Amino acid sequence: TSGKYFRSSVMAFTNNKLFQIFTGEKVDKLLFDSNGKVTGVKTNLKIINSDYVISSSGVIGTCDLFLKSKLKEELEKKNYLKNISIGQDVIDHTNLRVKVFANRKFNSLNELSHSAYKKLLIIFQHFTGKSTILKSPGATSAAYLDLDHDGIIDTKIQLLQFTESGRLGSDGAKSLFDEQPGFSISITLINPKSMGAITIKDSSYNVDPKYLSSKKDIDLLNKALKYCLKLLRSKPLSDYVLEVVDEDKIENSPKDYIINNIYSGYHLFGGSHKAIDANFEVKNTKGLYICDASIFKTHVASNSHASVVILGDIFSKKFIAKNFEGK
Repeated sequence: TSGKYFRSSVMAFTNNKLFQIFTGEKVDKLLFDSNGKVTGVKTNLKIINSDYVISSSGVIGTCDLFLKSKLKEELEKKNYLKNISIGQDVIDHTNLRVKVFANRKFNSLNELSHSAYKKLLIIFQHFTGKSTILKSPGATSAAYLDLDHDGIIDTKIQLLQFTESGRLGSDGAKSLFDEQPGFSISITLINPKSMGAITIKDSSYNVDPKYLSSKKDIDLLNKALKYCLKLLRSKPLSDYVLEVVDEDKIENSPKDYIINNIYSGYHLFGGSHKAIDANFEVKNTKGLYICDASIFKTHVASNSHASVVILGDIFSKKFIAKNFEGK
């Protein structure tokens, strides 16, 4: 996903496609024949027939589709998905940030977002081959820590070259980033123990990862906050610190700080891992597969991107071997 100038997307691989793309449609239901063989999908506009169906809709999309299809089957007295477990044991990376205002300028995203001149300058530098923030998401150094000393890495802390106005601009500010120079330390629990579920109510899905339902997650975040304060008070970072926002709360009421500032790490995992076999095929069906983050039982890294890329590679080889080799 790293292009010569900018990050690319999966659509860059569809130029020489040997398949059809349907856009502007939402899949409402999976379709089966009397033997439990998938025959295609029903969208809000039409029926699309297919020999195979592969759901790669992500945790929310896959769970939503299967739960709604299951519900419709029950109303129609069918049971192709009756014994399929979907939507349980959903996990998201818990994310927490320590916000720091800096005492000097260093071309942070804060400064760039509020200066047309700096935007033009950094674009010029970018296209003349200089390394700039435009080739990254704004994150720089990262440390992987074993905070509970059990021999297993459990926490990632990462230096972010920006501070946000509230939580993702939630304080109503016109800009996402603060106006003055600043940086943040992002804390991510690599394998959180808190688990939730995706459910369907009144034809709409509800996602509840039940953040902080595990005491171990709170304990690790507490240790991570202490580590971050120690880091910020040490050189060279201390030379850049003007103010650690809510430093007193972090130090004296860490649990309250965690509860009031925790939010999604945007890496949902799980929900359909009990529904598939070793070939990614949905149990009790034929020709129906799932290949996305929903089939992971637990997080295997602090970011889901590489894990899902590897998953796609493994699935494609298994799918071809099972369905097309020798034909």
